[in-house]
Amino acid sequence: MRHPTKVSMSASDSELSSLVSSPQSFALEDVRRFPRASVTVTLECAGNGRAFFDPAVAGIQWEKGAVNTPADVSTVQRLLQTTAQKLNDPSLDPKGIDGKIAHVAANSRTVSAIQAFQTRSALEVTGLIEPVGETWTKLLAAAGETTP
Repeated sequence: MRHPTKVSMSASDSELSSLVSSPQSFALEDVRRFPRASVTVTLECAGNGRAFFDPAVAGIQWEKGAVNTPADVSTVQRLLQTTAQKLNDPSLDPKGIDGKIAHVAANSRTVSAIQAFQTRSALEVTGLIEPVGETWTKLLAAAGETTP
């Protein structure tokens, strides 16, 4: 399969032929009329947990939890920020909402805030928030929300 290196806005037709049952061609104006959609996807890095390999391997030394979408991280950061304000506890504040977590968890203000929340809530301190897990449930309640 060939991948385009450049897209021409004046190209007359583009063909959709890979992994479809009936290939079709579309003019740029046809494509512009398609409804727009946004989809959040999660792609787990093959290096997730690489920091724990023995012997060590090359690449970014991810620890655990390298599976996040910016939208999910932003939601957690917002909930932590709200909780920090409600409880008047600056240790729970991730110091911003940017949808990012540092490559090394020890350097992440978001992970530090999660750990502070887990400590304050008498939960296992992992720095992770599992969907529908105890940390998630308690964080929602502390922020005064039932759904994000």
